Amino acid sequence: MNKLLLPLLLLCISCCTTQTAKPAPEAKVGDTRKPGAPFSIDAKVGAASVSVTLKFEADGKDVRVGAWGVDGITVSESVPLRVFSAEAVRAGELKSVTIPFTGTRGHVVISGGGNFGGAEKERAHTIMIGDGSPSTGTVQTTDDGDVVKLP
Repeated sequence: MNKLLLPLLLLCISCCTTQTAKPAPEAKVGDTRKPGAPFSIDAKVGAASVSVTLKFEADGKDVRVGAWGVDGITVSESVPLRVFSAEAVRAGELKSVTIPFTGTRGHVVISGGGNFGGAEKERAHTIMIGDGSPSTGTVQTTDDGDVVKLP
């Protein structure tokens, strides 16, 4: 009987011990962008072109940036239009390009990537032209409830 009481007593003691709970770490508020190629853009939309300044936020290799139009905007005959490529860029480097387009409403998409910090990374930005909606097409709702625009 004594051999049975000792393990039972140890079990009760171990179950009744309390530990101080640690507070949960505070959530950090900051950049909510998905990880991607470290570049940002500043765009100024004109009547028939977009002037874009690319700012690289980290050193990179084999960098390429392209542009194309969607939702009623046409950028060029070659899709995507290669607006910039370089063997290497430096953090803080600025590149300015002008992207001609036709159309009055839609979007110009700027997509770029390269090797940053030893990893291949990509990022896309969209620039709204006009009110952003395509100038032609029919809006329909699918059986699943999705809204789609047909040409």
